[in-house]
Amino acid sequence: MGAVPLSACQLAYPDVTLAADTGVPVIVIGDAGCVNGAFCTPPDNPCNEGAFDCAVTACFDKAVANTAANGKACGTNQVCNSGVCSLCVEGASCVPTDNPCHAGAIDCATGDPVCNASGSPGNDQAACGTTSVCCGGSCVASADNCGLCGHSCQGGSCSTGICQPVIIASSQDGPDAIVIAGGTAYWTNSLASGGSLASVPISGGTPTTIVSRGVPEGVTVRLPNVYWTDTTSGGLVMSLPVSGAGMITTLATTQNLPAGIAIDSSHLYWSDFGSGLIQKVPLGGGSSVTLATGQNEPGLIAVDTTSAYWSSYGGGNIVKADLAGQSVTTLATGQVQPASIAVDAVSVYWTTHEGGTVMKVPIGGGTPTTLATGQNQPWGIAVDDKNVYWTDQGATAVSTGTVMAVPVTGGTVLTLAVGQSTPYGVAQDATCVYWTTLSGGTISKVAKP
Repeated sequence: MGAVPLSACQLAYPDVTLAADTGVPVIVIGDAGCVNGAFCTPPDNPCNEGAFDCAVTACFDKAVANTAANGKACGTNQVCNSGVCSLCVEGASCVPTDNPCHAGAIDCATGDPVCNASGSPGNDQAACGTTSVCCGGSCVASADNCGLCGHSCQGGSCSTGICQPVIIASSQDGPDAIVIAGGTAYWTNSLASGGSLASVPISGGTPTTIVSRGVPEGVTVRLPNVYWTDTTSGGLVMSLPVSGAGMITTLATTQNLPAGIAIDSSHLYWSDFGSGLIQKVPLGGGSSVTLATGQNEPGLIAVDTTSAYWSSYGGGNIVKADLAGQSVTTLATGQVQPASIAVDAVSVYWTTHEGGTVMKVPIGGGTPTTLATGQNQPWGIAVDDKNVYWTDQGATAVSTGTVMAVPVTGGTVLTLAVGQSTPYGVAQDATCVYWTTLSGGTISKVAKP
């Protein structure tokens, strides 16, 4: 116990009073003199009872706990707790242990800081279980609220706020091009040992083989039919109902490595890698029309309401032609093996396989813009109103491929999937990005960021 000098007690207790909490006379100093043993509050421990010692004119701590009520203020952000003046910040924000999805506030009434729920939802995205997070005051599944409340991983898991890929089909034989239509994924299996067209619901399941024949390359769908190019039998362009029932319709023959394929409401368009032609044919069949000749290894192709666009893999160019075949315009030159191509209402987008870039240029022409560099053999590409998506095959090992994204306006490049075995074709719908793995034999998807 420490003694407090008389002068301090005189300042603190100049008169005879009754203690507010016990009614014990508190007589420290005054004209009446000193009352030995009178109740006092030790200035060095305001949470305990003290007794005045007239011999030394000081207030001593009697070391009797709980004299002052727990929760009584004893200083700035301090309250009494079992006879000790302890830190407790009344009203401070906290997370209630019994309701972690609500905002909380510290209550110091008991002397201990107790976090009580305030009744207001709070702490969105805070973990409230192994696979759960807080959203709007409730503890909900993180896979349906990943990184943002309401952001579903569409069947995938959520890890640290990022949706993880999920395989929707496996054991395929060199899956190549892919397209999404009517809640179903369609793709080509392009290895000569097992060439086929196949499909699976986007939710996953057992794949359906639509047709087995040749070496199909490009694929597109306009329900109820699927359309594809086949590099065997002299080069063919064909269609068949997506159910696989009925007869195959041959729309074009005597092609030389027909590759990319695209569709609009009335025609089918394709590039012929070997002959350097860009052609179209009515969806119902008929005579084909040549839109461009003399192209150097034209690769994949895209269309909008006015033009067809393609990559010249051998020539390093991005080219367009009006749909009537009246004019051909080069939009970009000097590209290193431009591969896949996509178009929106503003720009044309493409990957450069050996150049390691993702590019865009206005559909009317202009200066190309680089959206991503340093990529490892980028191939497939797709675009929506926010982002450009592509597959990055990886060159050092079979399972080093990735699926990537970047805003259409440029910015931070995002990695959507890693550890992929030669990811190849890519497609997208309103919620997910889908891709094939040429070496892995899988069809996978991941929720859009």
